[in-house]
Amino acid sequence: MKPPERLQLDTDRDPWDRQSGESDALYAHFRTYLELGPGRTVRKTAETRALTAPYLRGVAAAMRWRERADAYDAEARELYRAELEARARDAARADAELLDKVAERLGESLDWLDARHLKPADLVRLLDVVMRHRRALYGGAGVEVTVSGPGGGPVQLDATGDDLAALSPEQRRRRIAETVEAVQRALAAASGADDDD
Repeated sequence: MKPPERLQLDTDRDPWDRQSGESDALYAHFRTYLELGPGRTVRKTAETRALTAPYLRGVAAAMRWRERADAYDAEARELYRAELEARARDAARADAELLDKVAERLGESLDWLDARHLKPADLVRLLDVVMRHRRALYGGAGVEVTVSGPGGGPVQLDATGDDLAALSPEQRRRRIAETVEAVQRALAAASGADDDD
């Protein structure tokens, strides 16, 4: 069999779609090649389609398989990247909502926490974690938070840490979930709900 003439790609179609100068049989061969994925070869396609490799090499060259597959792979990578970015935005949004809830609960608890059950250092640590996470999510300059400590003296902490910036959205989510658990334990301790006796 003689390979077909060199294919002219249609400008109104994606290169991986069937082209106007491409028969159903030739497009089926190309689809098999394309579906083999990034490790695809003409030899594997010939084996799959029960055709000779020399014949299919001629078809692949004329039908511009490599060029069309490269365009397909580039589009797939772009779609994947866009999906990851969308997921990262969604995760950041969810992280921000969770962080806002934690910060709100911490703020509410400041008025009624019993210092006998929660050490000021624990509260400062919780606030520090929340503020560092907020800064990592929202960006911007460091924030100074003043909390009344024992005897009414101010406790200042610098929430300029940006260690969350290097974490993936999943790692940030886990870190925030750990913070929520710590806050819940502290709130339970302050209310006496976790007393064993």
